[in-house]
Amino acid sequence: MEKRSFVSKTSIELLKKTIDEKWKKIVLKECADEGRINCFLCKEYHSPFTPETCCNECPIFKKTNLQHCRGTPYVDWYYHHKKDHKGSPSREILCSTCKSLAINELKFLEKFYEEIRDYSQ
Repeated sequence: MEKRSFVSKTSIELLKKTIDEKWKKIVLKECADEGRINCFLCKEYHSPFTPETCCNECPIFKKTNLQHCRGTPYVDWYYHHKKDHKGSPSREILCSTCKSLAINELKFLEKFYEEIRDYSQ
């Protein structure tokens, strides 16, 4: 992968925090996915008040060029819960598919972190 010089040191730190404090804990069944509420990247870069540019500074957006984590395994995780766990108030590990999908998202984020961690502005 080319050097990701467009990624700030803050973005890299927030990505690492999202990995460690959200997705690793989801996989270990220590917390649930609350979308942008417990995503450190979303807390910094998501704004519902500017829908056309709400994610544009997020490193995930810069990788995929898509808002709301589209183009990542998160989409499969999100829609699996919407379709198969309709009564669940939160997105958490409820079945073996959930576990697999959460691991996919975690691995995606970890790989991306490894690609960019040394290339900050």
